[in-house]
Amino acid sequence: MSGFFHVNFAMLRYTIVRIDDFVLAPRSMVMDRSGRKLIRKNKRLKMKFGSEEPSRAAFTGNTSSGGIHVVTNMPEHPGTSLKLWIVLPDGQEVVVSGIVCWAKKVPTNLMRMTKFAGMGVKFTHFECGRQAYQEFVENLRF
Repeated sequence: MSGFFHVNFAMLRYTIVRIDDFVLAPRSMVMDRSGRKLIRKNKRLKMKFGSEEPSRAAFTGNTSSGGIHVVTNMPEHPGTSLKLWIVLPDGQEVVVSGIVCWAKKVPTNLMRMTKFAGMGVKFTHFECGRQAYQEFVENLRF
């Protein structure tokens, strides 16, 4: 039996990453398809996104070196290519292209009650700010 599933041991909140290996990892650690561990770090940053041009305002929910959670009540469909404009706390701008991996649409009045409203975007190409973004993510705490 091989696969992934979530187990919530009261306040521990661990995820069994691989049943075969019996590995426990914090929920904020996720393995991508190549087996690399990507650590998600919660951070709210201003951003804009759009199919052609980044024009719709949003915020980030969490970030990793390979993608980002975009908090919005109007997510795009999975598979959609997006252009993202992200402003780091020090004012540096990051422009990156990505693909929507998952989307969860939630009514506006319930946005604060759900944790993962919006969409997950996997980065495909940095146009500018790659080094600044990578350093920013590495220096964040969980």
